[in-house]
Amino acid sequence: MRNAKRKTMICAVAAIAAISCGAAFSMTVSVSAASAENEYFASAKFVMREGASVRYYTGSSESETKKDCGLRFSATLDKETYLALESLETADSEGSESVGNTSVSYGMLIAPYSAVQEHDLTAATVFGFGEESGKVYTWEEENAEGKIPVLNITYNDLLPMKDSEEFYEINGSIVDLKERNYTREFVGRAYIRYEKDGVAEYTFADYAGGNVTNNARSATYVAQKAQESDKESTAAKEWVKTAYIEGLAEEYKATTYTVNTYVNGDLEQSEDKSAKIGGTTPEASEYQGFTFDEENSSKRQSVVYANGKTVLNMYYTADDASESNRTQIADGGFEKGGLGENWTMQGDIGGVSSETHYFKNDELSAEGFPFGLDGTYMFSAFVTSSGDEKVGWLKSSEFTVSANGWLTFKMGGGGDNRLLYIDVIESGTGKVLKRFANQNFTKETENNVKPGCRLNAYKANLKDLAGKTVYLRVTDGDAGGSTKEYGTIFLDSFNAMHIGEPSGAFALATDLLTVSDYNANALYNGTFDDGFAGWKMKGEIGVIQNTTDYWGDGKYDNNGNFFSAYKTTGTGDGNSLENNQGTLQSAPFILGASGVVTFRIGGMGDYEKVYLEILDWETGEVYGKYYNEYMNRCTLISYYADLSEYIGRTLYFRFTDAAGGGNYGLIFADDIITYYENTDVALTYKQSNNVIYNIYNIVNGDFETGNLFGWTIKTNFSDRGALIGIEDAATWNMGGVDHPYNKDGNWFASGWKGAENQTGTITSSAFVVGGSGYMTLKLGGANPANNMKYEIIDAETEEVLVTYCNQNYKDGDLSTVDPAEKGTFLANMVLYKVDLGAYKGRKLRIRFVDGAEGGWGLFFIDSVKTYYANIEDVPADAVLANAI
Repeated sequence: MRNAKRKTMICAVAAIAAISCGAAFSMTVSVSAASAENEYFASAKFVMREGASVRYYTGSSESETKKDCGLRFSATLDKETYLALESLETADSEGSESVGNTSVSYGMLIAPYSAVQEHDLTAATVFGFGEESGKVYTWEEENAEGKIPVLNITYNDLLPMKDSEEFYEINGSIVDLKERNYTREFVGRAYIRYEKDGVAEYTFADYAGGNVTNNARSATYVAQKAQESDKESTAAKEWVKTAYIEGLAEEYKATTYTVNTYVNGDLEQSEDKSAKIGGTTPEASEYQGFTFDEENSSKRQSVVYANGKTVLNMYYTADDASESNRTQIADGGFEKGGLGENWTMQGDIGGVSSETHYFKNDELSAEGFPFGLDGTYMFSAFVTSSGDEKVGWLKSSEFTVSANGWLTFKMGGGGDNRLLYIDVIESGTGKVLKRFANQNFTKETENNVKPGCRLNAYKANLKDLAGKTVYLRVTDGDAGGSTKEYGTIFLDSFNAMHIGEPSGAFALATDLLTVSDYNANALYNGTFDDGFAGWKMKGEIGVIQNTTDYWGDGKYDNNGNFFSAYKTTGTGDGNSLENNQGTLQSAPFILGASGVVTFRIGGMGDYEKVYLEILDWETGEVYGKYYNEYMNRCTLISYYADLSEYIGRTLYFRFTDAAGGGNYGLIFADDIITYYENTDVALTYKQSNNVIYNIYNIVNGDFETGNLFGWTIKTNFSDRGALIGIEDAATWNMGGVDHPYNKDGNWFASGWKGAENQTGTITSSAFVVGGSGYMTLKLGGANPANNMKYEIIDAETEEVLVTYCNQNYKDGDLSTVDPAEKGTFLANMVLYKVDLGAYKGRKLRIRFVDGAEGGWGLFFIDSVKTYYANIEDVPADAVLANAI
């Protein structure tokens, strides 16, 4: 073998001390395959050594030392390959005909890392091998225009490695660095040039670990790592520290470092933070609900290395949630295999499932399409039969929003965000704080996949709720009538414990309550313009129609579509659904603005069996119960109701028809409006009497509806006409003198609007005896001698508890305007008070019994009031009724 001599395009060196260092892995760059197919290269072990070293040379002066110091890159070549290559040159020099004209040389290329990231160091880019147009680097000044400068340090022979007899090494250095390049990263890559008969081939060393970043180094970074080595001399460490670290001007010290945060083994976030080279990172942060994992974390803090090479891997474990300070949603991934005690469901809208695919045996895929669930379980609407027709909600455990404030979850289905969504609810108040939906929902087939039920990943920002105790309530208000399809919900992976903003494929969830054209306070489809969308009907009690007339020249007064118990305009031939029973339930809405709602209803004559309720969506508590007090057959009457004390609550409407026919036991409805900022128009409607607040008072006890609504009339003779009617006159005339009825308000019940020879009963709605236990009423006519009386009866059993009469009745002198002045009490009503204190808490009714066919055998009734909170509130001039 020839004597080992080195040839380099930069100065020869002596007294070199190599300071080696490792590297941090950050990105992958493809490595070109060797251009030569030479048999000697097939099994070669030709690899760059990881990182680089600082070339340290002590010269006679500081400037001389600096001139010959810099970055050094090294590669290793296995001994067998090297000796085989060298043997070819030896044979050639000795005149072997089988070898021909052969030469082998070695080199080290050094270029800026930024350039190598765009154009790797290969035979094509450096030597134009294969295609001259691919050459982008040069080391020749005369051909430098348009090319990237590169150092090309070449050798005829190599020296064995000092620490291994099995390898030879190739070294190359870039020296005399300018200060601005101390922190600039360079890449070295060794190559072998094999030439035979004038034809050259090249092979390149593999980057360490197959990744170019493992060979990208700056002088400052290598000097920093040298300070941590126990193999280098104190002099070497001190010189590189002074030259490449402390010698840096402030303008070159700016860099970044990376903090990777893991929670329970999963990468939670990766952050790049600004810092100065040589500084120290802050200690690992403490987070509410998490414990720092010392064993698995790299370290709590670190020196800030140049080139962003400081990478801190911080591991945390989420604390077990405690009942007193829970910051996590219990079983947010449904991995317990059931809803258990952590989730509450109303309405059978789904269940926990381990199915991984949906729409199995679809024409596009026999195995179906993947949900994309995490773990083994998820919440699926497909667990329930006819799940897209069910409505209800799913509620999580309570949790306290942490200071971090991020919530992540997966949601599929839910095509209509007006009906299917996730609310963040404030515990205690029931107030909806935020609302999210499956905003990335799509039902359009893409790449032969039907994505409608696919779980989409979201992250929601709850930082402004930090410290609040909340829970999640998932609503499915779509009974299958939505115009947007996929009225089902699929859920997984609710997680309220995060460190920083969650990274990964999470879409930022939009709070629908902040979207200008999304009004959560407005009941969806309260006008029925979208048919039954947003409504669930149980029992066939009506249809959607838009006709304007009904029998007997009646007018619905509808606005387009409305809900009707008549299929068309008439009542015959099976057209009426009056005999059917059932309910009609709206979608939920958040009561807002003024708290005033309006609705238009018709029919509903059987007030105890056909009525409208407004209920709490979650608890089912009835906040309002209303009747069609001003009923005019099937014509729609407009009402308003003030529910302002429930502003912020989520409510819904429910119509009930339990009548089964007769007495207008059927429902017509339209224009249910729940959002009024200005109530001027709404308050022109009739005020609806909320009987929820009046369990102690009967319905229409003052007859101010202008009809007998709330009263049940039964007659004994079908051919004698009505028993009683409604009158608004102030006086009655007898003996040529007008006498006052002593009515209150506009209307009262008058026997003269019926037939005096008719007999029967007039029964009030039910009421509960409360407060002072007293009731009052005005009563006229009703001659006790002719079997005229009124009874207090049990509301359920109709047991007669006590009986009274018009005890002041007296037929006499009518010469004065007020007959009472002469002791005469006929149609002039007397105010009575009745002591029902013995029946407090019981549910009763008042039943007026008309058993007379003449002789003042008729009733005049007004102002029946069944509740006074205090005895002092009872009118002092009322006559105490005596039981008979």
